[in-house]
Amino acid sequence: MPKTRLRIYKTFNVIADSVILAAALLIGYYFKILTVSHQGEAYRFNIDIYLWSLLIVLSIWHILLSLNGFYPTYRLRSLSTTALVILKTTIFGIAICVFIMFLFKLYFVGRVVTLQFALLSFTFLFVKEAIVQSFLSEFRERGIGIRNAIIIGDRELVRQTIEIISNNPHLGVRIIGVSFFDNNGPADKESSFLGIKVISSGRNICSTFLRQNVDNVILAARKENLGRAEDIISGCEEWGAEIWLFTDFFHLLFAKKDIDILDGVPCLIYRTTPQFSWALIFKRVIDIAGALVLFILALPLMLLTAIGIKFTSKGPVIFKQKRVGLHGRKFIFYKFRSMVNNAEQRRQEFRDRNIMSGPVFKVKDDPRITPFGKFLRKSSIDELPQLWNVLKGEMSLVGPRPPLPKEVWHYKTWQRRRLSMKPGLTCLWQIQGRNKITDFNRWAELDLQYIDNWSLWLDMTILFKTVFVVLLHSGAE
Repeated sequence: MPKTRLRIYKTFNVIADSVILAAALLIGYYFKILTVSHQGEAYRFNIDIYLWSLLIVLSIWHILLSLNGFYPTYRLRSLSTTALVILKTTIFGIAICVFIMFLFKLYFVGRVVTLQFALLSFTFLFVKEAIVQSFLSEFRERGIGIRNAIIIGDRELVRQTIEIISNNPHLGVRIIGVSFFDNNGPADKESSFLGIKVISSGRNICSTFLRQNVDNVILAARKENLGRAEDIISGCEEWGAEIWLFTDFFHLLFAKKDIDILDGVPCLIYRTTPQFSWALIFKRVIDIAGALVLFILALPLMLLTAIGIKFTSKGPVIFKQKRVGLHGRKFIFYKFRSMVNNAEQRRQEFRDRNIMSGPVFKVKDDPRITPFGKFLRKSSIDELPQLWNVLKGEMSLVGPRPPLPKEVWHYKTWQRRRLSMKPGLTCLWQIQGRNKITDFNRWAELDLQYIDNWSLWLDMTILFKTVFVVLLHSGAE
């Protein structure tokens, strides 16, 4: 759908949802007044408190709705998907609000208002979406808002474009004709294609647009025929038709396409990692806030750990090692030392006991691990200093584990893509087996699965499951 229309739909959604959230919060306060009154206590509505609460709620909900893909348009989802998006937003939103209330001691809001608002906001937003989708479906059935389109191009790409439009009725496009680059003569050579009228693609094709009431011309051209498409684009430009270009510049396995404008020149971008967005910015905010809170809370534990290491074995408390981060950038990685001081020098002694396939080195019941170090590894306490790496921006709370430089040198080509996202404290590998996974190919596949399907919800799910994995010592050695 053209970006102009998307912006209009987003503006409509934001305004409508703001009104809905304001009403839900107001009703929540009204219920609190009724509840307190029944208990014989006096409670007066404070407009200042309401407005401050509304400002916080609107900011959090609109950010979360955007991050969860609720905007810019409601026409691209089923109602079940819509309900899931709103539910995710409500859960995270309430969690953030409770955290803010606890942090700044905003006890004037209260649990009754928070619970009522959660239930009402979910219900109101879902009902609005259901009503809007119902009206849109009715409009489409009556032909309101439908754009007439002609598809011109190479036969196979035309077929694919027809399938895309047919499978996405929410686009509001009606195909009234097709034309092929290999059919320059009269249209009677072929009267129809997949039940759609075939139009001659001669020089005067643009003159037929007015007779056909055409709103859009969709060009489905292979790269070798883009020169022929240019003539049609020029004709459409003079006539004033809107042009959509479908093409197959490159056949890529998993790269995502995007279009940007660089100094007025359109640029087609292929990327294999999540696009820079508010979601990634919010991921960094979560990293900083989460790492800072965990670092402060864990300070007493880390102090006791440092004393335990110092009294049980010789050597430094913190183990430092060069690791590989985002796109091959090297950084110093921190852990509590869990091995004897000369463990790196003795690595070659245990080469034949390596249980991992591929470039990674792991030894089961490694004799270099100290007794206290075994406890640290089992409880994952040895990983706590990496919170400093997260605060410095070298790592994230969630992401592929950072490898050693010598391991990267032995990566297969496809495995190098695991370096395309910032490394993390935990990822799918930790929650799906950890040390039980001895095949590095499987480990890399899990990392790529995370990268290809990344979302804030996936991050939160991994963090939640990691807590249980750590508490149960699942897969740890």
